[in-house]
Amino acid sequence: MRSVDLPEDAEIPEAALQRLRALPPINIYRLLGIVAQAVVPWSDLTRAVYECDLDPRLREIGICRQAHAANADYELHQHRFIARNNGVAEAELEAVLSESTVRSLDPPANLVCRVADELEGSATLSDETFDRVVWSLRSTRRDGAGVHPQLLRGGGQTVQCHPDTDRGR
Repeated sequence: MRSVDLPEDAEIPEAALQRLRALPPINIYRLLGIVAQAVVPWSDLTRAVYECDLDPRLREIGICRQAHAANADYELHQHRFIARNNGVAEAELEAVLSESTVRSLDPPANLVCRVADELEGSATLSDETFDRVVWSLRSTRRDGAGVHPQLLRGGGQTVQCHPDTDRGR
């Protein structure tokens, strides 16, 4: 595993440093200080993922699936614990991390895994998957308003690995 020297406070511009001080003191955030202009947008995106209407169990299934697909051991290590704390059963987590195409979970969880796989594999969603997600989100929202389709183009945590996810859509 590679080692990267994390930046010292004196090396980080003040706006980015203030944001870092407001976040949990984990290395992934500190690592962002290397590209200081990314600190605020990255942390805003992460906050949006956690504040959206997506069920926390499904969110964590998607994050774990994406981390598995990206071989992101650090992310997976953190989110295995978070997933369990948000209602993901050990058997579900095992399916997320072992099935080449997840089909053994409930339909919403299978769809979340499909989204993670497509975003990690090609940085976009197929039209079929996109339509299924939009339909699913619209049918599960209490107010019937659905979700703005561009929100899906980023793919939550995946956009952190692939900032060019909105290719041609």
